[in-house]
Order: sequence, then structure tokens, then C-alpha cells
Amino acid sequence: NSESNMSVPLVMGRNISQIIDPFTANPDEAFRKTTLESRLRIIQQQAQRALQNVHRAAANADQEIWITNERRKNEKVELERYITKVARVGDRIRRTIQKDTKCDLNEAIERFWKSAVDGHTRFRRIVMPLETPPKIAMTDTKY
Repeated sequence: NSESNMSVPLVMGRNISQIIDPFTANPDEAFRKTTLESRLRIIQQQAQRALQNVHRAAANADQEIWITNERRKNEKVELERYITKVARVGDRIRRTIQKDTKCDLNEAIERFWKSAVDGHTRFRRIVMPLETPPKIAMTDTKY
């Protein structure tokens, strides 16, 4: 009986929950509320950290996208510059080939007329019969 007298205070005419602190009046409910409140705080902190991580990741992704776009723009400009250089080189090569062809033709004409000054010209006669495969016979003839 001594145990039963010590475990619960007895107040006549009043509800025990009105006299004792509500937290200690119902320990199971107090434990449940404390556990739920703790879980809520932990989840709030995890959510806050997750939100910060998402924000940081989004900022990094935006920065990477900007860097990639800038790199792409620079590469496009560089490619256009190389295409322009190749076109200029191609034009120079065409002009050089035309110039060399003109010079070769002029030189051939000058040599032809110089050889004709001696009173005769040398031609090569090419005979191509209509056989298959074609045979080419070359002879030197003076006219």
C-alpha cells in the first residue's frame, strides 16, 4: 500500500490534470508530443538543407549552362573565322593557278614563235587508231 500512496497525488474535488503541469500529468502523451516535435524539427532542418542544396545545384547548373553557351559562341566565331581563312586561301590558290596557267601559255606561245623563226617548227604527230585499247604512236616530224 505504501507504493500506491506514493505514485499518485490525491487532491479531493479537483481533476489532477488541473493541478499538475499538463506535461507531467500525462507522460505518454508528453513523450509522444516530444517525439513528434523532435521529428518535425529534424524534418524541417533536413528540408532546409535540401532546399539550400537544390538552390546551390540550380545556381551551378545555370553557371554551367552560361559557360557552355559562351564556349559555343566562341567556337562558332572561331569556326567562321577558319571558314573565312579557308575561303581566302582557296581564292588565292585559284588566282595563282590562273596566273601560272597564263604564264605557262604565254611561255609556250613565245617558244613556239621562237622555234618558228628558224624557218621550221617541230610538231609531234600523234596517231590514234580506233582500236580498243587505243595505241598511241609518237613520231617527230619536221615541216
